[in-house]
Amino acid sequence: MRFSFANLRRVTRWRLFVLPALVTLALALPHLGQGEFNVDTGWYSAVALQAWRDAASGHPGALWTLMGVGGLDSIPYFNKPPLAFWIHGLVLWALGPTLVAARLPSVLAAALAVVTSTAIARRLAGPRVALCAGLVLATTPEFIRHARAFSLDSWLALFMLVALWMILRGTPRATGKPGFPARKRPISPWAWYPAAGIPLGMALMTKPLVAILILPLVAAWLIVSARARLLPALLATLAVALAVALPWHLSMAALHNGAFTRQYVGHQIIDRAAGNLGDANIGATSPAYYLIHLAKAGWPWLITVALAFVALARSRRLSHRPGTASLALIWALGWLIALSLFADKRPRYLLPIYPAWAWLSAMWFVNIAPPRLARFRRAATRWAGPAAVAAGIVLAALPIQLSKPPNPQWEALFAHLRQNHITDVWQGAFSGARAARLYLEFGQWPHPTRDDAGNLLATPPVGAAIVYHARDGLRPGPNERTLFASGDLTLTRLESAPWTPAPAPDPGH
Repeated sequence: MRFSFANLRRVTRWRLFVLPALVTLALALPHLGQGEFNVDTGWYSAVALQAWRDAASGHPGALWTLMGVGGLDSIPYFNKPPLAFWIHGLVLWALGPTLVAARLPSVLAAALAVVTSTAIARRLAGPRVALCAGLVLATTPEFIRHARAFSLDSWLALFMLVALWMILRGTPRATGKPGFPARKRPISPWAWYPAAGIPLGMALMTKPLVAILILPLVAAWLIVSARARLLPALLATLAVALAVALPWHLSMAALHNGAFTRQYVGHQIIDRAAGNLGDANIGATSPAYYLIHLAKAGWPWLITVALAFVALARSRRLSHRPGTASLALIWALGWLIALSLFADKRPRYLLPIYPAWAWLSAMWFVNIAPPRLARFRRAATRWAGPAAVAAGIVLAALPIQLSKPPNPQWEALFAHLRQNHITDVWQGAFSGARAARLYLEFGQWPHPTRDDAGNLLATPPVGAAIVYHARDGLRPGPNERTLFASGDLTLTRLESAPWTPAPAPDPGH
């Protein structure tokens, strides 16, 4: 093949995206099957797998109305929209209920988010900053850690970044300034801004409402970058996003009357925003919660982000392209302030912030860092590909524990059920996460006795096997005989009616 500068530019352009994605996969994939189906990963996986199993069995509506516990016609799952469950559930259905199958789509989402973040940085500040930003995000430990789970937040971050990239593609660059030559063909925001509503709507189909925040953040950036004339185009973005997300939400409200509204809006949005959830993060009431968490877990790139802020405070330019640093600042600080004001706080909610950290770090590395660090950056980007492959092989080969080992009490319960041929189990109190463990292991939900509000649904018959967890608020009653006990788990048999479980203090989650 004849050499041409066009081919060279094409190879260089692809290298910008392949290297960060390769590093992401090298760090996220090793030992992906370690650990267990705990908490959200277990419950989400069970809900997603059940939907595809039921759909394959001739119940296509199971994909539209997810069921949370007990199978068809039992307890619907109204906590979250279904898009991420459709994606993960398809992989779980195809590969089987394993941790690798449950986590693999989140790794893909993280890799695509890194690629999209790199594309945004290229759009904002050029290829050198883009490659550096992609590698910084791919080596951000907290970003990779959350990718190794069934993570709605990884998909949320991906869809929001895609929407932001499309908005930037539709935002005309300034002309007559360094780095901003006039374009032969002007960009029309009325093509790209409405199209950005598609990934934004997909984000709204992943988690409730939170993705809408990118519109006021982009609006603030358009104002400070002297592009306020483009603000009306954001209304088209919102309109398309609502057109994507509203059909499912409205159909749920129509199909399930007030049950969907009470759970989805009342509990998952209003109560979560007010901090009234029973599973609220302990110690997360302080507005400084995320600052403290970032100070503990934001290394090593906390240093370069801090240096970027110092440079800005000293009126040094992080980029020669207008509007670049301001977008990174608005994105990072806007998300931090909004999340800090939100009552329910979790470390995984910070995922949208890390791309902005990567942009700021890369701009500092490329434009301000001392010559020695600049040489280190050039060497790191040159050897990122081979180093990623080598690191992935070494991590996969080493007998290291990257996830918490499985809880032995669950393994002991599963072994007891198999040894005694117990296939039909009732659940003493409602816990979707605990019920999911049994479904993923045996393919059958325990019979629910209560819903998540504590209302009695059914009473176990005499002779029924009943499983209790110490954190679910109930313990065996006087008419039950203990068959198995290990840690928090107790399995009993109801010897005689009535079934009268005793209340138990909740030691916390």
